[in-house]
Amino acid sequence: MDTTTLFNSPFRKSTQVNDSTATFTNMRVGATYYWHVRAYSAADATIHSAWSEVRSFTAIKIEPLEVSKNIVFCEGDSAQYRGKWYYDAGQDVINAEGETRDTVITVTISVNKASASAQTKTITFGDDETWNSYDLSVYSVGQYILEYTTSNVAGCDSVVTLTLTVIPQPVNTDLYETACDKFVWEGKTYTTSQDIVTKHTTALGGDSTVTMHLTINYSNTGSETQSAVGL
Repeated sequence: MDTTTLFNSPFRKSTQVNDSTATFTNMRVGATYYWHVRAYSAADATIHSAWSEVRSFTAIKIEPLEVSKNIVFCEGDSAQYRGKWYYDAGQDVINAEGETRDTVITVTISVNKASASAQTKTITFGDDETWNSYDLSVYSVGQYILEYTTSNVAGCDSVVTLTLTVIPQPVNTDLYETACDKFVWEGKTYTTSQDIVTKHTTALGGDSTVTMHLTINYSNTGSETQSAVGL
């Protein structure tokens, strides 16, 4: 192959061509190249055919192939592509050289964020309840912070925090009282026998029910008249 049909300064001279295609580098864009071939005997290289007709082609510049690559990872992670590490969101351009054509790769890096949410829950001590992988029945009276990690829709960590409050079991108290005419209980005056039910919340958040069994006795308020008979 040469730039003239004389082939006196060949650009490439091969004694053996095994493929139907060949790749060349460092060719001048716009130059015309001429080529011809002939066959040799595999048994005796001095035996060969006549040269084929001369053919030609013009070298042109092949524009780089432009492709895109999307890289997605979670916040706090990283990703590697073609030997390069990425840690933050953004865009990068990689020029990849090829034998026949270069490639321009536009890399778009997206970083998905982790998520967090909070929940609250109040249970009575001894309740047979669970929350995710936690058995809540083992917690005594008090307040606790529990965490559970799962994945959000972006595939990143999703941390759920639960504020758990465990209150005591309800306390029921019965009181008995007998009074004359009236009875005052928690600022209210009662004048008849009855059961008075009041509900309270303890300092630890539990329910306290007090039932007052009240009996009212009435005093004698009538008058008595006596007569005297003279002798």
